[in-house]
Amino acid sequence: MIMFGSTEILAKKYAVEPLGRYIVWSMMLASVNSIAFMKALQSWNSLSVLGTIWNISYVVVTILIATMMYHEPLTTRQILGFVLACVGVVLMSI
Repeated sequence: MIMFGSTEILAKKYAVEPLGRYIVWSMMLASVNSIAFMKALQSWNSLSVLGTIWNISYVVVTILIATMMYHEPLTTRQILGFVLACVGVVLMSI
């Protein structure tokens, strides 16, 4: 998730200042993140559960970066969506 979070930060930097180096670094870190997902899938052997958990983790990382680093507001609807997604992970894991 650290790699994904780094790609999110680089994407935001690119949105503010469109430099090619942000794209290159983001692509390299996203590749490492994909390799980590494949290694985790070998252990879990359940794409539906791991994929859901992985995607929820992306949402958590993105929300933390957006709110803590960039002071972007979080709406009630977004919070509700996050809570429902977490409930979904629990239901997928049962």
